[in-house]
Amino acid sequence: LYIVGNGSGSIKAHKTSSRAFADFTLIKTIEGFEMYDTSEAEELDALFQMDRAINDEAMYELLSMIDMTSCTDISYMLCQCDALVDFSFPDSFDTSNVTSFHSLFASDDLLETVDFSNLDTACTATLISSVKEAIFKSRPSGTLTSLS
Repeated sequence: LYIVGNGSGSIKAHKTSSRAFADFTLIKTIEGFEMYDTSEAEELDALFQMDRAINDEAMYELLSMIDMTSCTDISYMLCQCDALVDFSFPDSFDTSNVTSFHSLFASDDLLETVDFSNLDTACTATLISSVKEAIFKSRPSGTLTSLS
């Protein structure tokens, strides 16, 4: 998937940018994503839902380009991202204003580890609880090995 601008250098995301890049089941990355200006986006829920081929490294890179300044909702953002296995959040992924993390990693069946150490500590407990609930709801056997 390629994002191409109009010469201005960026494309302003809508305040409600839910599912903007969802359901691209075969893409492995998004070229030009750095032009997608999310500084005023409040809802980024399900942003990458069902992007099944984006792996840990590519998702880390995409998330590092997101300006989370105004964002309050990232529910389902990484839901059904089947290529995530050993995931960590970039330190630039500022979750200090986020109030909704519901089902962030729901149905990510191969996910084994999630590293939260780069996130704002005020939200980490809520986020870890939400992730555990979503993962164990879809995988009662509990194959997730680490949340840190």
